[in-house]
Amino acid sequence: MKTLTTVLIILIGLAACSRADTVKTLMEGYLWENRLILVFAPSADHPSYQKQMLSFENNAEALNERDTQIWRFINLESVFIDGQHRGHLSTNPFYDHFEIKPRTFAVILIGKDGEEKARFEDPAAASEFFDMIAAMPMRQREMNKNET
Repeated sequence: MKTLTTVLIILIGLAACSRADTVKTLMEGYLWENRLILVFAPSADHPSYQKQMLSFENNAEALNERDTQIWRFINLESVFIDGQHRGHLSTNPFYDHFEIKPRTFAVILIGKDGEEKARFEDPAAASEFFDMIAAMPMRQREMNKNET
């Protein structure tokens, strides 16, 4: 019985590690290239989600200029990375990794260094993201480089 319990604990631990590794591995492909905006929503028709996505759509060019990609996680069902549905990915590892409760709305800004820069529980205006990104040292270097 003790052996069975030990095996179960190891298997659960491996499953948790592989889920976290999935998130980290996927995000590593964007390190130093893109800022990520992660949007978690209970449904695609949730008012907060609709408001947030409209703000992003209305500011798509400015978001693109700041090297952002929007990743959407809908109700533990669907993953969209930069507009592309990723049916092979489960949302659960992302909810777990970022400690998002199911059926809640949240938006997270991840810097090019892979670190969380901001978290919102309500829709945020695109200008809030622009201000935060503008204050980042890497963005300031990008702007200085573009001026020369």
